[in-house]
Amino acid sequence: MPVTPDSADEADEDFTVALTSSAAVDPNAGTAKVTILDDDGPAVSVNDVTVKEGNAGSQPAAFVVSLSAPSAQVVSVDYATAAGTASAPDDFTPANGTVTFNPGDTAKEVSPAPSVAGDTVDEPDETFSLTLSNPVNATVAKAIGLATIVDDDHRAVSVADVSGPEGDVADTLTFTLTLDGPSTLPTSLSYATVDGTARAGVDYAPWPVGSRSPSGRRRRRSWWPWSETCGTRRRDRAARPLQPDEPGPRPGRGGGHDPRRRQAGLPPVASDGGIFSSAAPRSPAPPGPSS
Repeated sequence: MPVTPDSADEADEDFTVALTSSAAVDPNAGTAKVTILDDDGPAVSVNDVTVKEGNAGSQPAAFVVSLSAPSAQVVSVDYATAAGTASAPDDFTPANGTVTFNPGDTAKEVSPAPSVAGDTVDEPDETFSLTLSNPVNATVAKAIGLATIVDDDHRAVSVADVSGPEGDVADTLTFTLTLDGPSTLPTSLSYATVDGTARAGVDYAPWPVGSRSPSGRRRRRSWWPWSETCGTRRRDRAARPLQPDEPGPRPGRGGGHDPRRRQAGLPPVASDGGIFSSAAPRSPAPPGPSS
């Protein structure tokens, strides 16, 4: 028996088929009820949300459930949260319930809503989800909403001023970097020396090696991985060891007295780039051709 299709959002309908004019018909079972199930209801979806963690208290994760079109019927759908990288109850308060749409409604916030717990721990962003199920008079188009908890406890790094006597031989200055609080994450940063009244290569050996003052048209940045955990908030940078084949700063501008060569047990560098040797004194350069 054919059923006439339509696109109207309406309640399920029914009719009856009855058997007649036959001696074989059971008078107690001669009719059958036929129900036409409406399949033109709206589709239901839930959105994704982003919540800043905060330092204390709690912030609601305001998930919104919506219909693709208003319905002439009452529509309902169940929901429940589930942990992801965020765990309950440490990172969020779980929630579950039912969202009900009266005729004409198209969007509702879940209530009760899950909430995010604030803290002061420097940690990665975390996630949890809310899932829709058991729709009535609707179908599900997007069943899962993702909540992202954005961490706002990133640490700040500071560097302390240093001073030291110039002396008659080169020496090393040590800079101390400090985090403003403990962190559960590795921290890395870039650093480089910049000229003040002291000039790179004349008054001090620049870092990274080979960098020049802003007017020197050549700058390179170096990065230093700094892994910090709770209870360890400072690390001193020692001078980088010099390699045997690395002369240090440019010859003729203090490179022969680079303290890193002395610390590494390497001979000093001559002003022309050669290597001084106590075992074999340098010979004078041969004279040029006579004019």
